[in-house]
Amino acid sequence: MCMMEKLNTKATWLTVAWASLRGIVIGLLIFWLFFKPEWKAAWPFTLPPWLLLCAFVFAIVEWQVPDHNDLCDTMETNENQSIHQDEPTGTDHRESS
Repeated sequence: MCMMEKLNTKATWLTVAWASLRGIVIGLLIFWLFFKPEWKAAWPFTLPPWLLLCAFVFAIVEWQVPDHNDLCDTMETNENQSIHQDEPTGTDHRESS
């Protein structure tokens, strides 16, 4: 599996860009909340790489992780295929009374 292989069928470059922006905003909030005020002198050196990392992670997750509905459909299809793989065609699963 290649890292840049698109697994989310609904992902576009626009959704990836929005995910990157969300990553930057969330990264900025985390950075602001968890870094102590006495470390403000180091912020110009540590904040830009942190924001780039957050944007990259959010973009990769948007590109790689399928939507919940797509994932459920895929799992359901795989389960149905594995359940019905060894059955002869035309079998009826209803109970006969």
